[in-house]
Amino acid sequence: MARRKKTTEVKGDMTPMIDMVFQLLIFFILTLNIVDPEGDFYLRLPKPGSAQASESDVLPDIMRIVLISNTNGDLSGLTVDNVQSRMRTSTDPDEDDLRKRIRSKMGNASGKPEDFEIELGWGGRGATSLKYRYVLKVIGICTGERQPDGTVKPLVQKIKLLQ
Repeated sequence: MARRKKTTEVKGDMTPMIDMVFQLLIFFILTLNIVDPEGDFYLRLPKPGSAQASESDVLPDIMRIVLISNTNGDLSGLTVDNVQSRMRTSTDPDEDDLRKRIRSKMGNASGKPEDFEIELGWGGRGATSLKYRYVLKVIGICTGERQPDGTVKPLVQKIKLLQ
């Protein structure tokens, strides 16, 4: 006669597993790095008790430049404050015209030149495939001008990319 082995049922205790899950949950909550919301909200509220806004409470003057691209991602046009800008070639903006417009707007600005900003965006049929070199070219034109002696004469210090 064959002997049958008695089988014992193994029961797992869930308490250590629950403890471990709570420890991991607490660890990840405490090490979470909360990111600031995207965007830049220039909220400059007057100080309490002051009836008029001070000079530092004035919003910066902003010039909006939009790069217009074709379906291939090449630059096909450029608008400055909703006015078409000249192009030197079909894909190359006229640097002198763009700098002249920037200097003109900076001269008419109410604040200091350091408060002047450029918002740079892109649009057109190929807006999502605009080649990065055109964006860098326009940023280079806006930030300064290379002098014959090799130094760079600064122009705009604040450029914000939009989309």
